[in-house]
Amino acid sequence: MLAMHCTGIHALARLFANSEAFRDVQANCQSVEPGHWPLNGHITDDLFTALLVLSERAEALSQSLPDSTDAK
Repeated sequence: MLAMHCTGIHALARLFANSEAFRDVQANCQSVEPGHWPLNGHITDDLFTALLVLSERAEALSQSLPDSTDAK
């Protein structure tokens, strides 16, 4: 379960990174391929909320894992 949350966090982080890369290209007056890049503000806000929820849940899941020092 924790691995799925971490995968989701990684995927969202990549979306943010790609969006920012396209935003930089666009800001430098370079042509941007047709599509929906960079992401608009509403999508970015929603993805950030999803990232926050996944991060909080992953933290809670990791805290519930047995401590490796307890296994001795």
